[in-house]
Amino acid sequence: MRSLLFSLALAALAASFGGSASAQPAGEPLGGEPLVWERVGTVEKADWLAFDADTLYAGIGNISGGRQESAIVSLRPGDDDWSVVEMWDWYTHFDALYFDADRTLFTYRLGSIMRFEAWGGDGAEVNDDAYTVPHRTPSGALVVGINKQPFLAARSTDGGRTWTDHGSPEVPTGMTPVAIVSFPPMPGAPEGRLVAAGFGGVVTSDDDGRTWKPSPFSGGGGLAFSAWAAARVAPGPRDGGHGGDALVLVEGAAGGSGIWRTPDGLSWERVSDFPGRSRYQSRLLAAPDGAVYLYETRTPPENVHRGEVVWRTVDGGETWEDVGAVWGAWSAVPTEIEVGPDGRLWASAVGRDPDTAHLLGGVFRTVEPVVAVGSAP
Repeated sequence: MRSLLFSLALAALAASFGGSASAQPAGEPLGGEPLVWERVGTVEKADWLAFDADTLYAGIGNISGGRQESAIVSLRPGDDDWSVVEMWDWYTHFDALYFDADRTLFTYRLGSIMRFEAWGGDGAEVNDDAYTVPHRTPSGALVVGINKQPFLAARSTDGGRTWTDHGSPEVPTGMTPVAIVSFPPMPGAPEGRLVAAGFGGVVTSDDDGRTWKPSPFSGGGGLAFSAWAAARVAPGPRDGGHGGDALVLVEGAAGGSGIWRTPDGLSWERVSDFPGRSRYQSRLLAAPDGAVYLYETRTPPENVHRGEVVWRTVDGGETWEDVGAVWGAWSAVPTEIEVGPDGRLWASAVGRDPDTAHLLGGVFRTVEPVVAVGSAP
């Protein structure tokens, strides 16, 4: 790993891009006008976003025209330019980053998690079977989904320094969690209940990730039976009365693929069809004011100029509004969507120009705040 580079800045670009207005056909329009986005800086191939307080970090490739470089860059309040924090060669870039307490951070690349006490120096590889960044449970433990049969999760009680693998013979083979959400302590689950979604469906744990049980969506069918995204709705004035429920995007369910909702991980109801086109490339974001955003890719030919589209629900997933494309100039793959401390949405994407095959993409934000960030407890 190369030494820290704190002073290199990338040129900023402030051009704004907006999508055409379109209402969701299964319900009344919820907001009217589409969101308006602007690109921030010239970073390309942005693989992920992560906020640490009011500083935004992004993982990118192809910086400054270099085709064999990847880096973590940061954007601090009031800045329009990105600064490089760490740089690696192409083969050691990371796919996600998670900030935990005391500035401990975890970087994730498919199949491996590294742990840093702080920026700088070499990180320690702490798990080489991971499929997610860590999820902190109500008890304070860290849990990650892994791809290591017969196990499906790993758990740490020492801040991610060491991990213990956990699984259950009740869960069909082929289950690999890619998203984990948690419910607070409840009767029958004094440590809270975990809901893990991924390849093979959805499973739950009532003992803080030690053992797991199948749900109605545990088919063991790999990609044919999957739950690509999950988010727990935050209580707020826009939650439609469903604050605290979890939304999961399910494919291959006997009751129908689509958006399913659960108040506790045990009882489920199907609330809507999937509003977009490409389930595999979707992200779900539960905003602190009770709204939920779905960030997905539409497929050509009918939507070739509206690559990445954002949908919004304010009634617990029952109806969705198309609030426009992040950047409608090309067909891209969404990688992350987050809420900033000022209530603006931030999104990242990767892609290639269909004519030149050059890398495209980057980091975008809404021109105005759209989320009431102070409404959540």
